[in-house]
Amino acid sequence: MSAAATFDRKRFGAVALFAVLLLAGLIWIGWASLAVSTIGEQLTQQEAQLDALAMRTRSLTAGAGGDGTAQIAVYFPGDTQAIAAAAVQRTVDEIVEKAGGRVVESQILPVQPDEETANRIDLRASFEADIDALQKALYDIETHLPMMMVKSMSVRSFVQAGRRDADEKNPILQVALVVSGFWTPEEP
Repeated sequence: MSAAATFDRKRFGAVALFAVLLLAGLIWIGWASLAVSTIGEQLTQQEAQLDALAMRTRSLTAGAGGDGTAQIAVYFPGDTQAIAAAAVQRTVDEIVEKAGGRVVESQILPVQPDEETANRIDLRASFEADIDALQKALYDIETHLPMMMVKSMSVRSFVQAGRRDADEKNPILQVALVVSGFWTPEEP
């Protein structure tokens, strides 16, 4: 091999190495740019969530008394348990109807007066709704103030019940819930 051929090989090797390093650098810059973009999107999303939580906190504290130090109302007020139970019943009925359901029946259930559950109110509600209305009603019940909790739920579809007029794509559901709320006597 001649000296010129060896020089050309070394030159080609150097150019190839330079090209590989340049390509690796460009790939690294592209990857870093993508990572920065992804992190920026995540940061924007988290800032939006933080703003939404801050707004919700302000609205909850404003509704509870205004200055942010007041307790949020978690209990249904009432001079008696029966008055508070009527408020729970009215609230659940309004939530179901607002969501697009149709209340069939609601009944206050007796609670054993022991230490842990003396101020609990249990309501059994039966209603008909499609899946969207059921989802909205459940969400609104669980996030409502004063607080309520769904203790049990039973759902049946009219399609499963063999009704001829049932819509198979968006069936009407028969829903039975037991919802618990808590009450505290109103302060004079």
